[in-house]
Amino acid sequence: MHKTKVIISFDTEFSIGGAFQFPEKYTPLSDEIFSPTFQNQKIGFGNVLEILNKNDVQCTFFVEPLQSYYFGHEKMGSYVKKLTDSKQDIQLHTHPCWGKFKHNKKVPEAICPDDNFCQLSENTVREYLNYCLKVFNRWDVKSPTAIRTGNLEISRNLYKLLYEFDIKLSSSVGTALFMPVDSDMQFENFNKRFDSVLEVPITSFRSVGNRKKLLTITSVSFHEIKDVLEACHKQGIEHVIILSHIHEFVKNKNFRFEQVRPNKVNSKRLEQLCSYVNQDERFTFTTFGQEIESNGFSVTDEQLDKRISSRAFSGLYTILENKANDKFWNY
Repeated sequence: MHKTKVIISFDTEFSIGGAFQFPEKYTPLSDEIFSPTFQNQKIGFGNVLEILNKNDVQCTFFVEPLQSYYFGHEKMGSYVKKLTDSKQDIQLHTHPCWGKFKHNKKVPEAICPDDNFCQLSENTVREYLNYCLKVFNRWDVKSPTAIRTGNLEISRNLYKLLYEFDIKLSSSVGTALFMPVDSDMQFENFNKRFDSVLEVPITSFRSVGNRKKLLTITSVSFHEIKDVLEACHKQGIEHVIILSHIHEFVKNKNFRFEQVRPNKVNSKRLEQLCSYVNQDERFTFTTFGQEIESNGFSVTDEQLDKRISSRAFSGLYTILENKANDKFWNY
């Protein structure tokens, strides 16, 4: 039987925490959003890893190294060590705004720095990518072969630079969040090659009201995730790419994470997803690293967008569940 391969991917990053807008008042956040303490237990990262280990699931963690300009490589390195101990896949995530801390950890005045690789010079992109690989080496993990760009901002010109650094794959297209200027990049739910780099977009679908959405854990109920998985399998889509972030498993009352608790809704969704895929013979988990090594991603001559839709009931359930989660602190 043909199995649909499911990749859960986490963009793994700290937070600027308002330091660019209010440099005299705020500094960037790390453990505060990644692994805060709630009732004498660490939540967020620890909760995610516990669920994955319990269900024997390997995911891809796109980890941000440029934040080492501010925190040093050891801060995220301690989390990377836990990921490698759990045999998780480590790949590259990048937010060039962290480059503002290259020479000075104190921002002198309020700024709105570039956080888009598409707007940087080739030399600056090369400088940042070279720095990222050095940080990976300091973390004692393999050089990345896959990337997800910050904010899903990607352009044709960036691919040839990625290939120079032996980055063979990108999962940075998600037109529901960012629509590339180049019409050739405005596609969904199939793979496409640009300058020898394969683009594997985040799975997109139509929800109730024909709303275009990315398949994420924080914005999509398990009912709707299940609908999308089954629709992808029915249409013969080989890979389902799910997007998440570590901080989405921490519920907070403000952007500084000064009062937190576990995000039980998102944790339950991840738990249900892991259990469902493990128990249904139509699906299997994999990672970007595994698929790159085994040449598991294909590119077909017939490149047609495959439109995936969820049921109206599931979409409405998502809306209600998300509203309840946002409104009620103890939900």
